Amino acid sequence: MRITVNKQPAESVLPEILTAKDMTPARKRFKVGKVDVLITAGVAPRSDTRRHGWYVFCNGRMVLSADQSNVTGWGLNLPKWHTKFGHFVGMVYFRSEDVRDLPWRTTKQGVVVESHLYQRVLAEMQVQARPVLSFLSDLYPGDVVEDGPAERELMSRASAVSVKQVSRRESTFMVDLEEKRRLALERPVSIQFSRKARDIEKLKACVRPLRRASARKVAQYAFDYLMKQECGEE
Repeated sequence: MRITVNKQPAESVLPEILTAKDMTPARKRFKVGKVDVLITAGVAPRSDTRRHGWYVFCNGRMVLSADQSNVTGWGLNLPKWHTKFGHFVGMVYFRSEDVRDLPWRTTKQGVVVESHLYQRVLAEMQVQARPVLSFLSDLYPGDVVEDGPAERELMSRASAVSVKQVSRRESTFMVDLEEKRRLALERPVSIQFSRKARDIEKLKACVRPLRRASARKVAQYAFDYLMKQECGEE
């Protein structure tokens, strides 16, 4: 089925999910009574600046969009929603031949939180969300949003796909920790210290390659010299 507005096709506004060799979205499929349930959770691309959350569908109809409330577990068994979790994407699909089994309200807007079915699924949603939220907490380690370098690199190398393109294999959200550690060791770190100007000039006068060097170059030379002398590295 295609929907058009003023002869223009209406495109999906659902977020994409990142997937890569070293980043695997969560995918869990199970059955509660006569209802089939599919949960997918992962991370939206960095280029997607919208704030996401949980998306809930009943027989293909979206009943919750980017929910960030305690209806989907935020502030209960999950942390209270925070801007650093803005890239979290969780999608839950309920499907049943009998619509009376679905946990939606009679208006087909929102869910019946108190239903046994929804509470069973909500517990699994929280299980699948926690690894994703841990990753995002590392990406933004403080109250001030600052990029976690290794996490940022993993995100930049991942491919953004629609939820339909996520691998059908059952999995929890995972990142390659060894690759993450390697990337962390490869990132440049700024080293800052102060010395008197006359001491810097004295050092420059004693070391021919530094005669016309800036203070920054002097510091870099000192570090490289120490690495060579103490670690035997060129």
